[in-house]
Amino acid sequence: MIIRTDLLKDALKILKKTTGSFIENPSLFLSSRDGRLFLKTQEAYLQTTVSLDSIGSILTVETLFNPFYQFIKHNHSKAIEIKANDTILQLTSLRTQEQLSLPARRITEDPFPPLYHNGLSLSIKELCRFLDIVTGTIGFSFEDGNIIVFSQKHLYGFIRNFMVRTPFPLNIEKSFISYETARRFVKTLKSLPDEKIAFFDGLHKCLKFENRTKSLKTVLFLKTAAFLENIPELPALQETFIVQREILVKHLKKLINVSGVFPATAQLSYDGLNLKISQNSCFTYTITLTTKPLKYHLDSISLFIKPLARFLSTQNAKTVTVLTGKDAWAIRLKESILVIFRQGGKG
Repeated sequence: MIIRTDLLKDALKILKKTTGSFIENPSLFLSSRDGRLFLKTQEAYLQTTVSLDSIGSILTVETLFNPFYQFIKHNHSKAIEIKANDTILQLTSLRTQEQLSLPARRITEDPFPPLYHNGLSLSIKELCRFLDIVTGTIGFSFEDGNIIVFSQKHLYGFIRNFMVRTPFPLNIEKSFISYETARRFVKTLKSLPDEKIAFFDGLHKCLKFENRTKSLKTVLFLKTAAFLENIPELPALQETFIVQREILVKHLKKLINVSGVFPATAQLSYDGLNLKISQNSCFTYTITLTTKPLKYHLDSISLFIKPLARFLSTQNAKTVTVLTGKDAWAIRLKESILVIFRQGGKG
């Protein structure tokens, strides 16, 4: 089989976003049909397949992704020859005759369920914008609670006593993926060459996304898991004050830097006019910000600073509205909202 090196490089760049740096010794699956080479990588819940034009055919085999990727990445030949048998995959640079031989294993591919509803065309930029809001907010630490939940036309993120909610352009049955899978999904989406992607809602909690250009076709399968818990209802809250977003972000980041190795926790309190941010663990650090009051209400809440700072940094807006209530505080930023439940008040 003969493949253009430039197209092979483009395909492998996309696949690299799926494997990332978290998967040790990821596998690469190769197959061919109808004059095209199919390259596939996968992690537990995300599978990416890129196909491109080829001359000739190849056996369906599994090999090592990283050495394959590095050999092609640093190759300056215009074309690569690929050969495979039951135990060896061989790459040959047709200009320099450099060769790389990798262990291979002949396999029979396990196809995904073929039944999907009609495709819906989406903007990749818009899709990633909403995913970035949620993953950007909850991704400050790797914990079991870092999950992304799809529910109808909303996207939720949960970490500790925080819940972030944003609109989402897809109507997906209530299900979830982990934070790590969501981030690899976003990175893969952003590496795709076309601005649009087609979405297909499938069976067995499997979502299909398809991106086509003249040279490459990329198919992503995202496997979700059933989310059996109830999504917390937004508590009864009242709009209490408005604060300048940039000023608030600047002071939150300063507090994070001052905290250093100590947990960046703080107390937010409102006296009817000013927002006070206080850190009182191993040291005392206090910031007072002037607000635009909407309703007179004295209140305070304890929280981790990083999710709040990250949420406020996901979108540009001049101001944010803060809502307070018996069970929670909430920060509204454009159409998204971050709810901070009082400890023990979630659900």
